[in-house]
Amino acid sequence: MKALLGPDVILGSLGSVVSLPGAEDQKVHQDLVHIFDVPEVPEADPVLLSRLPAYAITMIVPLVPLNPINGTTRMWPGSHRVPAQEARGRFPSVDPLAATGECLLMDYRLLHGGTANVSEAVRPILYLVYYRPWFRDYSNFGKQDPIQISEDEYARIPVQYQHMFGWIWQGARAYVRQAPPMGVRVRRGIRRRLDRLYQRLSRIVRR
Repeated sequence: MKALLGPDVILGSLGSVVSLPGAEDQKVHQDLVHIFDVPEVPEADPVLLSRLPAYAITMIVPLVPLNPINGTTRMWPGSHRVPAQEARGRFPSVDPLAATGECLLMDYRLLHGGTANVSEAVRPILYLVYYRPWFRDYSNFGKQDPIQISEDEYARIPVQYQHMFGWIWQGARAYVRQAPPMGVRVRRGIRRRLDRLYQRLSRIVRR
């Protein structure tokens, strides 16, 4: 994942999705669109959008084999390279199969959707979304935290991986010279405003 998102990659969110027996196809969707593909920037260059690297990548970990009977996550390769309004209907889909112990990776902007489960068993998967260190997803997590971790749980994480989780309750560390003590939590509202400001500044710097 470091090769894809850089050495300071962080874990942005994680969870599980369970497809019950008889479940129909999930609505096709993107988890998030291009950062610059917004109404406020109608002149966004489609060529530039197609060349922007990933800012987040989803790892899908099947807890049972994904096959044509119990279903999988259908994907539209290449759909992350065009503006959201042009992606639908432009690219053919694939239904990747995977055994337990394997995983699927997809760009956070990719069109995808779970396929029907016509088996008699549940189809559970885990998903882990990795971010570049400056990115935050406020569209999907505006009212809840993407990850909840206590100070004790954080302390048990091997030191070489703690940077992947420290942002969760040390959100102001990038904006102050000294991080708050381990036991001091930055208020969520302040933290989110600071994170939004940092994203805006990052966009300006990268222009």
